[in-house]
Amino acid sequence: MHTTPESHERAPGRCARRRTSGARMRWLLLCVCLIAGTFGSETASMAAATKPSARPCDAAPTGVDTRNHFLRFRVPRGLMPDPQFDGRPARIQVHRVRPVYANGKCPGVANRARY
Repeated sequence: MHTTPESHERAPGRCARRRTSGARMRWLLLCVCLIAGTFGSETASMAAATKPSARPCDAAPTGVDTRNHFLRFRVPRGLMPDPQFDGRPARIQVHRVRPVYANGKCPGVANRARY
């Protein structure tokens, strides 16, 4: 028959609470997914950045490459103390030395020679 006003008021309230709790649950789930997605992608990229590279590298040279060649020129006037060499052809021997890395040089390895 007729419901009492008290029971009539409670029924919509319960239903409204369910709708609000459902909406809250969706928002909460959405926020959790967004946060997890943000941190999850950074964690994956951080793991990739800290993961050792698949390609090995050398911190020290494994060999030496040398090349020899000559620089040809004419002796300019006044370069030599003896004037008999002025204007004559000459050559200077250049000996180049460079380090060789069998697996490539590791990042952060200095490019200067040690003394």
